Amino acid sequence: MAKGLARAGFDIDLRDGGIREEAFAHVLFRASVEHKFDEKCRETGNVFLEFRQHGKPSGLATTTAEFWAIEVDRECWVVMATERLKAIARQAAREPGRRRKGGDGDAFDGVVVPLGTLVAACQDWKVRRR
Repeated sequence: MAKGLARAGFDIDLRDGGIREEAFAHVLFRASVEHKFDEKCRETGNVFLEFRQHGKPSGLATTTAEFWAIEVDRECWVVMATERLKAIARQAAREPGRRRKGGDGDAFDGVVVPLGTLVAACQDWKVRRR
């Protein structure tokens, strides 16, 4: 550590930062990730999460991916563990007006989740898991 340049505890922050960088690299390069691009999110502020197509389970209900990357605008993603996203979708499905038909010819059943809810869930997750 250079004298006078680094604050106390910087070595711990550097170590922890490296650990989190490795975790992110795992998501990007080694984990299974499902990608969803929601073209209407920019207009509506909501993400449509499909769970059924033509009456059969699909999308979030059948995924085997460890993580979901939801592209809410060009080259701008919200990435989270599938388990967390499913919990958010289940909660939203219990709220009035959140279950909807969507997609081509309204062939999909899904739930509409405000983008802000996805971001807030990242902050609330630690509290709920304890």
